[in-house]
Amino acid sequence: MTEEERLRSLIGALFPNYFLEKDFNNLKIIFIAGKVYGIQIASKVIDGNYEAKDELIELIERTVEAKQLKNFIEQPPK
Repeated sequence: MTEEERLRSLIGALFPNYFLEKDFNNLKIIFIAGKVYGIQIASKVIDGNYEAKDELIELIERTVEAKQLKNFIEQPPK
């Protein structure tokens, strides 16, 4: 099935009683614009989560380092 056939099938399913052949190009443009917008939003969400992940990793590393330093300081000299 070609991309256009899949798109016709999808649009036909979304608008079963209102789909007209003359509207296909307009609906195709709207569908593609929505798809592009969705990809842009997904990209922003993923970028935001990566930034949060990096900050979390840094926080964990600082916490582990602080704990190791505290343990080192609290150990009595041999």
